[in-house]
Amino acid sequence: NGKYMVASGANGGGAAVWDVDAGLELFALTSSQGYVDRSGIIAFSADSNKLIAMNRYNSREQAFPIPVWEMETGLPLPSLKGQKGDFTCAGFSTDGNILTTCAYFYPPNGSQVAEAWSWDLATGKTLSRVQVPNTQFMSIQFLDHRLFVAFTNNNGQNQNQKIYDAVTGGEARTLEGSANIGGGTALAISPDRRLLAYAGQGYERFGPDGRPIAGKKIIIWEVASGSIRHDLGSMEGQVTSLAFSRDGKTLASGSTDTTVYLWDLPSKALKAEALKPADLD
Repeated sequence: NGKYMVASGANGGGAAVWDVDAGLELFALTSSQGYVDRSGIIAFSADSNKLIAMNRYNSREQAFPIPVWEMETGLPLPSLKGQKGDFTCAGFSTDGNILTTCAYFYPPNGSQVAEAWSWDLATGKTLSRVQVPNTQFMSIQFLDHRLFVAFTNNNGQNQNQKIYDAVTGGEARTLEGSANIGGGTALAISPDRRLLAYAGQGYERFGPDGRPIAGKKIIIWEVASGSIRHDLGSMEGQVTSLAFSRDGKTLASGSTDTTVYLWDLPSKALKAEALKPADLD
């Protein structure tokens, strides 16, 4: 709602919540380790009433409580206990009742496992756990009050990205053509929640020596069906940020090559018509 801002010191010092209009610090953010670092995971609920701010490197050996704050009072909600690992991302459901936190860990004599825990914020109890082997969850977005998509870095596993049910932990649907698009953090949903945009790093081009070259591309899916609405092709730089305009007709993408692209997103054609030679010219 534009009312609050989270800020922290350049040297990793104390993070705090500020009232933007008044220019005043409301309350400090702390964790069981005594601080919240500046590269931590920060997310507001859609109604701006709840906030998660936690360290990425929480603990691989010990499950520290995950802190969630109520914004009006500055008081913590019931602690979320039990999840271990290095944390990568987190997100609230659209109604603010569920929080999903993603981490990865290394089991004994095994490769990394991505794990997404979904929590009932009213009770602090775990609703479900989703595990995917040999990968990490890089970014997460809730689509409604219980469905979320968590993109993995895939690690060449040729696995499609999934939409999950936070309440049951089951797979709701698959995103078309999402295998090997690679891990990224640029993710956005349109204001009407019908389109989902993601920029990953896939392997669709090959150099003169036959080795794959990373194909950095943006894909936009229709949320209801999981089908591709737009494939915006390969990019020169790695896409680090995405944002929809308020009317959902334009997508902005920012890249590491210092460029910002504005993409026109026309409505889906009701019927495709063959192009005449003059049209092709």
